[in-house]
Order: sequence, then structure tokens, then C-alpha cells
Amino acid sequence: MQSFSALKTKSATLKASSATPNYNGLVKVDGEWGYYKNGVLDTSFVGMAPNAYNWWYIKNGRIDTTYTGMAQNQYGWWYIKKGELDRTYTGMANGTGGWMYVSYGKLDTTYTGMAKNEYGWWYIKNGKLDRTYTGMAYSPEGWMYAKNGKLDTSYNGMATNKWGTWKMKNGRVDLTYKQSKNYLIYPTKVMNIS
Repeated sequence: MQSFSALKTKSATLKASSATPNYNGLVKVDGEWGYYKNGVLDTSFVGMAPNAYNWWYIKNGRIDTTYTGMAQNQYGWWYIKKGELDRTYTGMANGTGGWMYVSYGKLDTTYTGMAKNEYGWWYIKNGKLDRTYTGMAYSPEGWMYAKNGKLDTSYNGMATNKWGTWKMKNGRVDLTYKQSKNYLIYPTKVMNIS
């Protein structure tokens, strides 16, 4: 990923004049990157635009190095970090489309399961946060119980997924659970024997 400061020094600088050529797209003029339309800085443009180095988030016609979040172009939703497309990021990110799950910088519509952000663990369905879901869901840290799309750490009881019924403790599968009067576990799966 090319840093913005390195990018500023690598490109040849075009000089603006009264006879400004018909620049279109992201162009460096007088030492500053801007989004141009027919040779005029387009200060109404907000979105993503490419140059020879990467895709960038543009606000008011300029690269916005303060923006971190999701942005959309003709190829889908992408994770932007400090104004630049970050193809190394995997995790949750927020944007005008809501919270999404990103793999290698791009919205991952194939992902369904739990994902974590600074507010906790959440249920993701087809790459987007689903606040309507209640039930078990897989996470990289093991199976969890979600209520209204969020990990329910107050849940202590039984929960079922397609592999069976499981004992949950604090919203996670309880791997220390051995057996009770009506349930038996083999070795971590709870089987109803009543």
C-alpha cells in the first residue's frame, strides 16, 4: 500500500494555468491531488477514484486522509484507511451501507458467522450485520449465542445448531460441561437422552 506522503513526492506535478488542459479523474495539479472533471476541480465529488498508485477516497474533490471506513465504487464496497484503499484489512468496518465484513479490503458477501469490532461480537449474514438473528453462530473463537445480532454474554442454557444441542455459558459453548440428568456430552456435543 502506497502512503499518501510518499505518493505526494513520486508524481510529476502539473501546473495550473489559464489554459488548463481538460484533466479528468484524480490528477496532481500544483502539487496537490484533486478530482477533476473537464479540467475543473470537482468540489462536489465524494467517492472513490483511482490513480496509478491505488484507489483513494475523495471528499470535496480532494483526497481525504482523515477518512477510515467503507466506500463504494463500480466494483463494490471497499475498506478505506486514511483515505486509501487497504487490501490487507480483514474484519468489520462501517460505512454508509452499515456494518460489513471485509476480507482483504473488499466486502465479503460469502461470509456468515460472528465477527468482532470495537463494540463486541456481531452476527454477520452474507457480509452485512444482521440485527434480527437470534441463535448459535460460528466465530474464529468458537460457537457463540447471538441475540438480536449481538453476542449475548448473559445467555446460560441450551442452544441448537445443525450439529446438535449444546450447553452455553456466558453466550459461548461450555466445553467444561460434562453431563446432567437429561443431557450427555460426547466429547463436547450435548445429546438429549430423555
